[in-house]
Amino acid sequence: MVRPTDPLRTFDWDEPIHVDDALTLRRLADVLDRYRVGVVLVTDGSGGASGVVGERDLVAAIARGADLDVVTVADLAERELVTADADERVVDVARRLLDAGVRHVAVTRGEVVAAVLSTRDLLAVLVEDLERRTA
Repeated sequence: MVRPTDPLRTFDWDEPIHVDDALTLRRLADVLDRYRVGVVLVTDGSGGASGVVGERDLVAAIARGADLDVVTVADLAERELVTADADERVVDVARRLLDAGVRHVAVTRGEVVAAVLSTRDLLAVLVEDLERRTA
């Protein structure tokens, strides 16, 4: 059981999903649906994580009339990753996400992105802790 003061490394997470920045938006939609995730890491020619793109970006592009078979992930990707070290506390990272106005954080171990956690992941920890304290 993860607690708010525990480090992020105590989460049981899956490997993050990566997509190439040349992927079309139609293929991005397939990936998001297949893996049931809201965001994926974007990789460039070097293979390193160069940004993130998610369902909100996709919806906004569709609303603007983007051609799903022409526009690529590179056209939408947010290049500034909000990151947190795996040793940072859950509550501190939750605050950082709120302050930054974003829903996902790339969790790093050294220079490697080990996971992507969502506000939902962090909120679950905070709510469970509150319920334990008030039960």
